[in-house]
Amino acid sequence: MEQFGREGFLKAVRDFTWDKVVDTIVKKIA
Repeated sequence: MEQFGREGFLKAVRDFTWDKVVDTIVKKIA
């Protein structure tokens, strides 16, 4: 349970970071 929660948290952080990176790139291109 703890390991699953940790992996889920890391995945959420990665997804959030990628969303910010993509959003920044899109704004620079636009």
